Amino acid sequence: MDEGLDCRVCEHYEFIYEEYPDNEPVIVYSFHKCSAFDRIYFSVSELKDAYINCPRRSIRVGYGIPGEIINEIKAINLSFWQLLGERIDLIRVTTDQVTLMASPCYSYIDLASKVGVLASLVEMNIKELRKLVKNYEEDWKGLKLLEVLFKDRGKYSDDLERALKILRAAVMLRNKIPPYHPPSEREALKMAKRLGIQLTVTSQSEWQRNCEILLQKFLLAIRTIRIVLSDLATEEVS
Repeated sequence: MDEGLDCRVCEHYEFIYEEYPDNEPVIVYSFHKCSAFDRIYFSVSELKDAYINCPRRSIRVGYGIPGEIINEIKAINLSFWQLLGERIDLIRVTTDQVTLMASPCYSYIDLASKVGVLASLVEMNIKELRKLVKNYEEDWKGLKLLEVLFKDRGKYSDDLERALKILRAAVMLRNKIPPYHPPSEREALKMAKRLGIQLTVTSQSEWQRNCEILLQKFLLAIRTIRIVLSDLATEEVS
């Protein structure tokens, strides 16, 4: 999954965002910086070109959790192929999504981007998922269809319920924060709390910590989904 990545996954990457003055800013400096070569960039296309040709690129340590999420999704898709009888993915992942998951989290904007990516991952292939459930309503989304599938097959459990709640909370948080939807502060804070994160922190280290918690919760939830789907697929072929 390294193809299509850019400098945001590198340990030498820094995002610079400064406002002057602090209270009512009239000037904003925002750009990307490479600490290895002391260079600055202003667009994602520049970051992609620089990453491809960089002799010192090094994926940062925090890249691990996004990598694990991608591996879980690959396994989910494999089980889905077996259940469906066709090589059609349940969850599609783009390199841009991988890059956003792996990039550092220094601000609310960074965290919101990660929430948006994670929420988009669980939108799933509804058309194909419907083929595996006995009955469904037209407005049911991917997570509801998965819940019905697991109940139809006698696989629903407390662990699955907790996992689905985490994934739903990510979607609901995305739906309550800008730039995706008009903000709803009370609901956003409620969903953030359910995910174990805070939306009122100020330091870069706190934002990064929020991101790590969010990714870890998502990983554990998606892993639970993968385990049950794998069990169903194994039963299907046995």
